[in-house]
Amino acid sequence: MFTSSDVSFVAATRITRGVTNGKASDVAWAASGVRLGSQHVVPMPQGGDRTLVFGVLENRATVSYAAITADGKIRAAATADVAGGTTTSIKVPEKVDESEVVAYVVSASGDAAYGALLLQQDGRDDISTVAFTPAASGQEKVPVSLRY
Repeated sequence: MFTSSDVSFVAATRITRGVTNGKASDVAWAASGVRLGSQHVVPMPQGGDRTLVFGVLENRATVSYAAITADGKIRAAATADVAGGTTTSIKVPEKVDESEVVAYVVSASGDAAYGALLLQQDGRDDISTVAFTPAASGQEKVPVSLRY
C-alpha cells in the first residue's frame, strides 16, 4: 500500500528477533532515511553479520555499492536492480582480497531508493539498524575576502 501526502511526514519500521517462548528477544527501530543519491559513505562496524538493505517505493531503481577496504582501496562496484514495492539485501563480507571491509560507497539512480545497514550477531537475537547519512555534497560555500 502506498500513501501520498501534500505535507511532509516521517515513517519508521519495527524489527523483532527472537520470538521463541522462554528465549531472549530484541527490537530495533529503523528510522526513515534520506533518499539515496550518489556517493553515500556507509561505515561498517567490525564483527557480526552486516547486511545492506535497499528498498524502492515504486517503479525501479539501480543501486550500486562498492566496498572500501582497510588498505584504502575502493573496490569494483556491484549493482542491484530493485523493483518498486520490494527490498533487496546484500550480505557484507568481512574481507575483500584479504583486506577488511571498513565502509561502502552507495549510489542510486532511477526512482526513489532508500537504504539502511542491518547489524546482527550470529547465534544471538540481537539486532540494530543504522540509517544512511546524506550523500557527500562537497563544499557548498566559499569564503571570500576582499582586500587591497
